[in-house]
Amino acid sequence: MHKFLKSLLFTFAVSSLFVSCSKDAVEKKNFIAYDGVEYPLTKAYFEGYGQDQPNEGYLIDAYFFSEGINVIGANPNKIDSLSGSGTVVYLELFSNIKDLLEKGDYIYDANQTYLSNTFDFGLVGLNFDLNNGNGSVFDISGGKVSVKTSGTSYEITFDLTESGGKKITGSYSGEVKYQAYSAINNKGVAKKSNHVSDEIR
Repeated sequence: MHKFLKSLLFTFAVSSLFVSCSKDAVEKKNFIAYDGVEYPLTKAYFEGYGQDQPNEGYLIDAYFFSEGINVIGANPNKIDSLSGSGTVVYLELFSNIKDLLEKGDYIYDANQTYLSNTFDFGLVGLNFDLNNGNGSVFDISGGKVSVKTSGTSYEITFDLTESGGKKITGSYSGEVKYQAYSAINNKGVAKKSNHVSDEIR
């Protein structure tokens, strides 16, 4: 009887573990939250633009989109243009490693020093229609972006402040599509926004 009870308890413990793991996996969401409302994110793209000066970081443009945003490009990792409507997050981050967003915290830098582990520009579009510009677009004026890596997967946490003083928080976990431009032109590009970010402004 004692042996049977131990076996039953072990089975229950293992079952609980699997249920708990499954629950954690389900609860892990990709989203941006603003003013008490959550907006989903479903895909992410990084573009590497290299380093302008030896003491500066390497520019990584990071994009996060919801399902309604269509990425147009001949190369599946490259964004030539965007269409559709939904949620858009765009950040200019400066990494310590060329063509790779290094793990760590990236702090907003209003002085635009382009130093590693900073970001100096960000936009968040909510219910934003890229075809006609309707919707809400917020300039980021403060905060932190935290990055964890595991192979080719990223876990990114947003703790941002928009120019009106309200918080924008959220997270993205998963694979990221990546395109490097630094090998093509490594001079002067780190301080220039590309044409895709201009579509969001």
